[in-house]
Amino acid sequence: MNQRKKNRRSRRKTTPAPPKVVMSWRQLLGPLLLLGLYGFIFHLFMIYDWEHPLVKVGCFAGLFALVLRVFLNRDGGPDREKVSLGVEVALVSALLGLVVVNGLDEYAAQLLEPPRIDIGRTTQRAAELFFSELENPYADNTIARLNDNPEQWGFKYGPLMFLGYGFSAVFPQSGLKLSSAVFLLITLVMIGLLVWNEQKRRLENIGAVVFAVTLVVLPRRVWHELARQGVVDVLPTMLIVVSLVFVKRAHPLLAGMAAGLSFSTKFSPALFFIVACFRKQTPRRFYWGIALGLVPMVIFAGWDFDAFWNNVFLFHMTKQHDSTSLYSVVPEAFHFLFPLLQLVAMLAVVRINFARPPHFMQQAVSTIVLLICIETLYREMHANHLLWFVPLLAVVLARYRDRLVPATLLGAPSGSDFLASPE
Repeated sequence: MNQRKKNRRSRRKTTPAPPKVVMSWRQLLGPLLLLGLYGFIFHLFMIYDWEHPLVKVGCFAGLFALVLRVFLNRDGGPDREKVSLGVEVALVSALLGLVVVNGLDEYAAQLLEPPRIDIGRTTQRAAELFFSELENPYADNTIARLNDNPEQWGFKYGPLMFLGYGFSAVFPQSGLKLSSAVFLLITLVMIGLLVWNEQKRRLENIGAVVFAVTLVVLPRRVWHELARQGVVDVLPTMLIVVSLVFVKRAHPLLAGMAAGLSFSTKFSPALFFIVACFRKQTPRRFYWGIALGLVPMVIFAGWDFDAFWNNVFLFHMTKQHDSTSLYSVVPEAFHFLFPLLQLVAMLAVVRINFARPPHFMQQAVSTIVLLICIETLYREMHANHLLWFVPLLAVVLARYRDRLVPATLLGAPSGSDFLASPE
């Protein structure tokens, strides 16, 4: 009996790999399946919004599973065949071109219009108050009358938000949306720097960049929110991606500064990115950089602390839930669990990461996982929040796009071992 088991193991270890042509086509399965699943999830995000919190939680669960699957499987799998890479680049490039052409055809004209949603309108109004009228946007009670407390009717986000969108004060018709378009282009460049791996072949890196850009522009929700609605969440997310680039290039002070500036723009998602970066071996210069990035908030808090605190922090901590959140489908007696579970999620991420050395891909994955937990448990799951996720998802999924399916289905000989993919 023992001899027969040894013979079976021996046969498994010596099973030859299939021909290269077969391997090449099999290796297309993972990236194309990943692209299809990703597109389907964001299609659901597009058609289900208000009144459908369970659908959105299911979509976030799908993204959660995709990210963990490819990242945890990143160390195993055969090298990509050149034919497979070439076909993938051609197919994904064609899809990218089609998406961009259709997107511009539908949304290009709307880029030149003023923002339609309150997030964009209040940011533009705050920029006008500060740059044109030299007034404090947090002390002005005409910007955002969103509840019954006049002390919370000022601008609702950090000062770098309206400073970054200062162009809209000069060009109120199109300045805000065109600024967002520029920020998105910068984000795409930063994503390209993150997915480019100097230890891999040029064609594989080109494929990763094309795949990542496609993941960013594929969701129709991205075009809708930026070009039609005029949301401003692309700026704080861009700064997080910039911070990851500096982490990759071992510039902790600049990485921390970018993270701090993101917090000075909008405290979420930056707060959870900083939590994901908190590790024992994180250089102190990273935290000094965060302190430097918070200088704009300190200045405006000193200008009028009560107005600043009431609008930037207290408003978001006390506002009521809406029908986009799980609060609307869970009995009120259990609502206290949501903030408690958010705290548990943050502590768990710190505990898991604390002993690990800083690494930009692990920080990106930890941020995605934590943001999904926070978002699904928050008082609202608004569509503009998806802009926090898309660039980070593009980095992780593009870098490990061939790790979705088991290695044996990609042409790996059964029972063989593979070296870890170089970072």
